[in-house]
Amino acid sequence: MSIDDSVATISVLGAATAKPIIPPSRSAWTIVSVDVPESELQGTGRIEMNADLQHPSMISFEQQLTMMGSGVLRSGEETHEFRFKQLLTQKWNVSEFGYYDTPQGVPLEPSRPRQR
Repeated sequence: MSIDDSVATISVLGAATAKPIIPPSRSAWTIVSVDVPESELQGTGRIEMNADLQHPSMISFEQQLTMMGSGVLRSGEETHEFRFKQLLTQKWNVSEFGYYDTPQGVPLEPSRPRQR
């Protein structure tokens, strides 16, 4: 991450892992194994701060996930090999921010003097 004046630039680079989900009991398919020898996750982002209001004036981020691998599915007594290659991209921009001061905890009522 680098910060220049009131702008921060963020970079992300890494590898992804695959964790198969357990299918519902009524599913006809069961994942026996998954191997993901190639994966890459990369992204860049930018945050511009509004110096007067002390909150961001703009945030943008773009990321890309590439995965390639193979695995085995089971259906009843049969097993089936499969191969996959997937490219997922995501881009988002936020340019309007509202500032809300939300009180935390339980609000207390002002105490009243006891009447005698």
